[in-house]
Amino acid sequence: MIQRKQSLYLFLVTIICLVMLIGGLPLFKGTLKQGIKYTVLVTSGSLETGLGIKETENTSLVILLVVIALTSFFALFLYKKQKLQLRFVALNFLLMGLSVFVMFQSYNQFNEKIGLMIHSTQYQPALFLPVVLVLLNVLAYRGIKKDIDLLASVDRLR
Repeated sequence: MIQRKQSLYLFLVTIICLVMLIGGLPLFKGTLKQGIKYTVLVTSGSLETGLGIKETENTSLVILLVVIALTSFFALFLYKKQKLQLRFVALNFLLMGLSVFVMFQSYNQFNEKIGLMIHSTQYQPALFLPVVLVLLNVLAYRGIKKDIDLLASVDRLR
């Protein structure tokens, strides 16, 4: 039963999380009033000055994305235990909501660390990938719920 649609959705959630971690995708880019450019990546934030590059770590977001990827990967192979699979997908909802909060929190912490006034900020496409993750998770949840309902209706007919 690994060829179900919800298995594909869970696999895509895992792949997107890994791309966000390994790909070095920027969440925000911009410039400061002094003309200094900055970038906030999924894994870190960097400030490109004439003296070099200052970086800040974003370990909480990295840990959350790893846990989301592992949870969806393990849920992928729980197709014989749909109720447990449904719980794993529900846990992913909580973790994804927390990851969105941490993304914006990391941006605010980066702003506090640099202590300079921001002139402009551009939101990058990687910032919207958690929305895609939530959408895929919703589709997987609905598919698993339909399977549970189908099995329940077959049991009633016997």
